[in-house]
Amino acid sequence: MKKTGVIFLFLVWIAGNCPGAVSYSYLNNPAGARPVGMAEAFAGMPGNINGLYYNPASLFGLKTSVLNFSHAEFLPGVRYEYAGAAFILPGAVLGVSAAYINNGTQERRDLNGVPAGEFTPYQFIPQVTLAAEMLNGLSLGFSFKMPYEVIDDYSDYKPFFDIGVNAGLGPQFYAGLSAQNIGTFADAPANLKAGLTYLGKELNLCLDLNIPYRGVSTISLGLEILTLEKITFRTGYRYKIGEANNTLEGLTAGFGVQFDILSLDYGYKLYDELGATHFISLAVRIN
Repeated sequence: MKKTGVIFLFLVWIAGNCPGAVSYSYLNNPAGARPVGMAEAFAGMPGNINGLYYNPASLFGLKTSVLNFSHAEFLPGVRYEYAGAAFILPGAVLGVSAAYINNGTQERRDLNGVPAGEFTPYQFIPQVTLAAEMLNGLSLGFSFKMPYEVIDDYSDYKPFFDIGVNAGLGPQFYAGLSAQNIGTFADAPANLKAGLTYLGKELNLCLDLNIPYRGVSTISLGLEILTLEKITFRTGYRYKIGEANNTLEGLTAGFGVQFDILSLDYGYKLYDELGATHFISLAVRIN
């Protein structure tokens, strides 16, 4: 337990001493239809492929290797693609993922404001993750990512990493902590996620606290209802701390359908005046 406390304090220190969110803010876009349907309350969820994004330590509880693909029309004219894979190794789990954000065709103009053709800005984010059990019931995960962005004739890339822990607190209860998007420059979009999860026979309940170094902190509550054999219903609410909240904007919903080796998930998220976003994910177990 002493080692557990040291790791948790180390993660809090990392997030608190890293610069805030200005550049590369798209690294905080949600990923995966299942977490989206639960208001992204996923830091404490053990053994799932979505740990590639929400908490790298969560990969360790996976029972089989998994491929995962997600698609979203993220905002009007913006396509968001995400793919990940997790492979079971002796004593560890190796994960790889990549996100691609196509921002749609934009009109290019010269210094006089005259149209001069078109261009398509985009971001590509490859990532490698490793998770392993450090103590009985305690796993540690680390991710390295190198986002590459292109805007017309400008391009740039910078390294980032995530570090997380996931711990079993007793039968059916889990806790997770993840320091995300830790960079080496002044405006890295650092973010801290802390979560508690209850896994029951007929429902799963998740509670997350999300603290960006700069920006609005939020509390998310996510619920999965497991009343049918192959269908799971989900909902959630994301509350902004210290800010005016639009009730509908904080609500999320979704569902999942489980087949033999396939699972199909749908998530719905509202961005207030920007409208609704629909996320679709497909996961395939490969052994």
